[in-house]
Amino acid sequence: MRKDEKKCTTSGIQTKHLVLVITKIGLGLSQLSNTKNKLTFGYKSKKEVVSIIKYAIKEKINFFDTANSYGETESIIGELKKKEKLELTIATKAGLKKNGKRSFNTRYLENQLDQSLRKLKIDRLNIFMLNKPTIKDIYNNDLVYFLEKLKKKGKIEKSGIIIGDKRGFNQIIKNKSLDFFSILFNLLDTDNLDLINNIYKHKKKVIIRSPLNSGLLSGKFDLLNKFKKGDVRLKIIKNNDYTNKIKKINLIKDRFNLSNKDLLTLSLSFVLRNKSISSVLVGCSSLKQIKEIIFYSKRLSKINNDKFDEIVDFSRKISNKFKTSSENF
Repeated sequence: MRKDEKKCTTSGIQTKHLVLVITKIGLGLSQLSNTKNKLTFGYKSKKEVVSIIKYAIKEKINFFDTANSYGETESIIGELKKKEKLELTIATKAGLKKNGKRSFNTRYLENQLDQSLRKLKIDRLNIFMLNKPTIKDIYNNDLVYFLEKLKKKGKIEKSGIIIGDKRGFNQIIKNKSLDFFSILFNLLDTDNLDLINNIYKHKKKVIIRSPLNSGLLSGKFDLLNKFKKGDVRLKIIKNNDYTNKIKKINLIKDRFNLSNKDLLTLSLSFVLRNKSISSVLVGCSSLKQIKEIIFYSKRLSKINNDKFDEIVDFSRKISNKFKTSSENF
């Protein structure tokens, strides 16, 4: 997994510089968080969650993204054999509290990290992400220096930030102490393309979340087929957002004569073919879903580059016409 190791000094703190090799597709575990309450929407047995993780490993996916707030997923990863975990790159995050509020108090963040390490049954985390701090949060809490200290203590190998409010981040991405940035980006939400290219320009790693726009780009939703009661996506996508996103999808399908399967393939190709992107986190709630996504990701779109660029440009134009909000947690 590690290709290179050398010592570097940043702000007076000496750390080991480790190059992590992560697969182009990573598995986000947020949809597998409900393993306790059978009466609640989204329930998955622990056995089913393990089968999904094991299948991903079998298919050579080595990047897994979890969090303290993702139910028992950290503990489930922790129960993997030590040899298996050594072959994985594990990312977890902190900053979002159970009450939905954010805290970037460094004592709180380190406490959350320590809990994650215990659950994962590891001494050092591959990637530790801060969950959507604003630029003000970063400066007020001296978060970059805090992340450097975690590296010095040997608790983490790499650090990163999940970007929500991107104002001011064109400056922070230049900081040599930060390694990864997680960005919302897909065929329907293209606003962050310039930010992604700028991060890549500064030789940082870009992790994409929501490549299928909360599942809407899987081709399985229309104006009549909406999310079921209890689905966490209802907190993200309001009625007007849902309607406008489906309209955008239908315009893309009609303009380029795409079937639902074509749409899924194109949506995966849109992110996987981008050389500025290091890894794309897919979320799956069943073994069937991850098998389907892996199958179509291997096919990728056979559309030539000119046609592909035409689709991307069209998507950006209609994104400006039908304004929709992005995720908000």
